[in-house]
Amino acid sequence: MTFYSALDAIRPTVIANWMHESAFRCLGQSNATRNVRSDLAPEIELFLMRVIAGKYRSRPLQSIKGADIRPTADRLRETLFNVLCGGNPEALSRTNWIDLFAGTGAVGIEALSRGAEQVTFVETSPDATRLIERNLKYLNVDKGYQVLRLEVSKALRLLAAVPRPVDFIFLDPPYSEHAAYSRTLVALSGSQLLKEEGRVIVEHDRKFDPGDVFGPLRRYRKLEQGDSALSFYGLAGQS
Repeated sequence: MTFYSALDAIRPTVIANWMHESAFRCLGQSNATRNVRSDLAPEIELFLMRVIAGKYRSRPLQSIKGADIRPTADRLRETLFNVLCGGNPEALSRTNWIDLFAGTGAVGIEALSRGAEQVTFVETSPDATRLIERNLKYLNVDKGYQVLRLEVSKALRLLAAVPRPVDFIFLDPPYSEHAAYSRTLVALSGSQLLKEEGRVIVEHDRKFDPGDVFGPLRRYRKLEQGDSALSFYGLAGQS
């Protein structure tokens, strides 16, 4: 029995209790979790996260942690969406997103759970893109997303060819790849991918500063939590 067929056999009330954070840690070491590793690289560490709120609240997400994949932690993701929603559960309804360096897609999936109309996931890792698609399938998400297995620079060129301006662009490169931050922010500053009132959110190491200004993009807020930080950018004149 696979991980997902096992979950589907459990009643919703049991799943709700099972989603408790301590259950995640225990289940992360279980045979059920190990049984779905057959299509993943052997060095990948598999564990579970959860959707924080919205339509898929408390549903489990498979995630992986490797040398180049560092999923946004539940607590930091909750902080991010608390800022974006500002106490209004409908704030993200019908918004459009691009999730760059998507990892296992936890941020984009959270956006879909909270009412986003469309999310484009961009990721180069085969293991990560398979898990994004698996998590979406388990949640029964059959529309409102696309998964691009491409380098970010190539994906941005592809998306810019048929521009559909979005409300939010989230990027979370590996913390050690400092050049990826400036390279991506420069590319975004010269593109037409962001709506006039749109926002770019960057997750980064607390000790690293990605920069304040990239052409028309201006940082207007920075939040720190543990070893991580979130920088928020808007187009000049927006805040």
